[in-house]
Amino acid sequence: MALDLRLYALLDPAVAGGHTLVALARLIADMEDAAAGEARLKRAVEGLKADFLDKRFAEGDLRALTERLVMAMAGALLLRDAPAAVSDAFLASRMDGGFARTYGHLQGADEAAILARAMPG
Repeated sequence: MALDLRLYALLDPAVAGGHTLVALARLIADMEDAAAGEARLKRAVEGLKADFLDKRFAEGDLRALTERLVMAMAGALLLRDAPAAVSDAFLASRMDGGFARTYGHLQGADEAAILARAMPG
């Protein structure tokens, strides 16, 4: 997956030139691949696809859509690169709703595994 570079190209139109829609399509395709077997991410990606097809956006809508895109992208990268405890906690907190920025808010996360990864030894 080339998610990292595609996200940069998508969010910086000067880099993408006139190819922003191509970059978006490829990014969504990569996220769909990452979402195989992960219902929360799959729902998020499907929602993004539907919203991007609806081309009637106010500026505030685009900001919210970009935030959702970045969250789905982060979820895809975590599924690919992080231990299951980390990716599961992220997806549960960002894709299942009820996200709060307060530490310890997420119930059921494998906090011991997450802390062991963050503070080895």
